[in-house]
Amino acid sequence: MTRLGVRTPWRVTSGLLAFALALVLLGGFSIARDGNEDKGNLQDRIVALEQLATLQGQQISSLQASIAAEAAARQAADIAEAAARQAADESEAAARAAGDVNGLAAAKSYTDGAVAGEASARQAADANEATARAAGDASTLASANGHSDAIVASESAARAAADSAESSARQSADAALAGALANEAATRTAGDSGLQSGIAALGNAVAAEATQRQAGDTLLSNRINDEAAARAAVDVNLQGQINATAAALAGETAARSAGDQALQNAISAEALVRQAADDAVAAVVAGLNSTVASLNTAVSNLSTGLSNLTAVVNVIKAVLGLP
Repeated sequence: MTRLGVRTPWRVTSGLLAFALALVLLGGFSIARDGNEDKGNLQDRIVALEQLATLQGQQISSLQASIAAEAAARQAADIAEAAARQAADESEAAARAAGDVNGLAAAKSYTDGAVAGEASARQAADANEATARAAGDASTLASANGHSDAIVASESAARAAADSAESSARQSADAALAGALANEAATRTAGDSGLQSGIAALGNAVAAEATQRQAGDTLLSNRINDEAAARAAVDVNLQGQINATAAALAGETAARSAGDQALQNAISAEALVRQAADDAVAAVVAGLNSTVASLNTAVSNLSTGLSNLTAVVNVIKAVLGLP
């Protein structure tokens, strides 16, 4: 509708100018041939032709103003779209950070409970062992108790170190994730050109986290196995509890791996949706740019026609000796 609204007046004006030019040329030829027509009438025709040329110039100015308004509206729409995307990215980053904090708190609570239960079970086992060996050699009992206490202290220290390493790894992973999200927001603002790089960086961080957790779980499993071998001769029940603890830790590892995979899948789905939206916006912008190019071509043609018409009028004036 906009193109029809612009081109129709131009075509009508061009037709009128052509008709007026034909009349002026016929009048000039008649004067040159017969010398009977009043030059004042020819002057009136030329004035009318100049008025039509002025009207065409006004229409060109109006068309240029419309093009400028359209460009301003597109720029405002682009700014609003960029602001909306930045707000969505910031909201998503805040939600992911809150999810990481909640997951870390739950993992710490579970680990603290497991350690407390293990300590209580070992204290009960030590008490039973002391009662059973009270009738035996006091020196042997004291040595066994000392050995047990040293093993428990070593295991407790190892558990505390593992918990600290787990907390540090989580914090490092959270910091890496926050950095990746910040980079993602910046690249989206610039045109979403670095989305794939952000996803790759996040995948590397998740892989590093999984590797570090696997190493921690392996170290903990080795310590549990060593403790089981040392205590096998004195406490079979304690060995069963250690095995149960190892199974719980393995379940936790599997659950965390599943959570990491779900997070990666969500990020991949988000990337596909954002890419589809960017393609749609690019298609709309390409269509609008094509429309602007067509309007610019029409304006250029009108300007050329007006210049040619002005030149013809000047030539006619020069031939007829008019001012």
